[in-house]
Amino acid sequence: MEKLEGPKACQEREFGPTLDLLNLVFRTSRGQPPDIGQNFPHMYQESNRHNLHIIKVGGKVVSHVGIFPAQVAIREVSLKVAGIGGVATHPDYRKRGYAYLLLQDCLRKMERENFDLSILWTGIPDFYRPLGWENAGHENAYFLDKGNISLLPLLNNAELQEGYEDHLDQIHQLHSKEALRVIRSKKSMATLLGRPGLETFLALRNQVPTAYIVVGEDGVRDYAGQPEAIAGLLREVFQEREMRHLTVFTPHLGGGLPKTLEDLGIPKQQGYAGMLRVINLESLLKKLKLADIDFQQKEDKFVLRRGGNVVEVNLRMLPKLIFGPERVSDFGEGLFPIAFYWGHLDHV
Repeated sequence: MEKLEGPKACQEREFGPTLDLLNLVFRTSRGQPPDIGQNFPHMYQESNRHNLHIIKVGGKVVSHVGIFPAQVAIREVSLKVAGIGGVATHPDYRKRGYAYLLLQDCLRKMERENFDLSILWTGIPDFYRPLGWENAGHENAYFLDKGNISLLPLLNNAELQEGYEDHLDQIHQLHSKEALRVIRSKKSMATLLGRPGLETFLALRNQVPTAYIVVGEDGVRDYAGQPEAIAGLLREVFQEREMRHLTVFTPHLGGGLPKTLEDLGIPKQQGYAGMLRVINLESLLKKLKLADIDFQQKEDKFVLRRGGNVVEVNLRMLPKLIFGPERVSDFGEGLFPIAFYWGHLDHV
């Protein structure tokens, strides 16, 4: 039998072979160029190598699961959240449970390092449910086309400019004012905006950005600034580029750009923020200023108490209880669901 190594953190000499595996699974086997590292530079960089978990067989990297650690802002609250990405196994080594072992290893690391939550995105949710992840949180996708784009306001008293390099500081400041966001450094902002296939457009007033949008193949992945200026940017870019349609991904909350689009009756699709898993319920409740909720845990069952109200949920229903969108219980009425959003630009 060939020697099995891992699960373990990716070492320096294993970084290249790990990217080779990911490119094989997600790119070249699908007829695409091997650009996984360029498309997700915030995940696949040397500084995050210790969060890339691998299994080797006979000295060959055959399976991988990566963690991207982030701070997610919910207004004045900051949660420690682990994004899970790059879940991949070489075709010749599948159905041996390697990815499952790596996910368990990642969960142990998240528990040791006191993460509050974990999030991932997938087309095969049943693969992750046995380990506690479940669809939760709420996001909107608004659909603009030639029939409704003229309903958006004009970009008044502002100039359209493409490119982010000359105004990175101001763009970073605009992002930092968004109520729901993944918190970024200026360096990480530049890394994300510099990804291939993305275009950044600014609304400049007196040479100062009042808003920006980031457009990729699937739609508007990121935006920030004054809601009317963002809407004006959407209209201006749509018409200048002679687009046929444009999808705008937003959080689900009462103000900002979503309210502007909602007030205009722009059609939308409601979806999940991702598959969420609670890692540390005590820390999560404390950070959300819900420390008056007591709980007891027995295996994957949680009994939560607040005053005379009691609810019992399993591990998978826990993020739905807290972040919705479904109302799994009347417990915490007026408190839950809490808005949560991980923007598309930050996906891993």
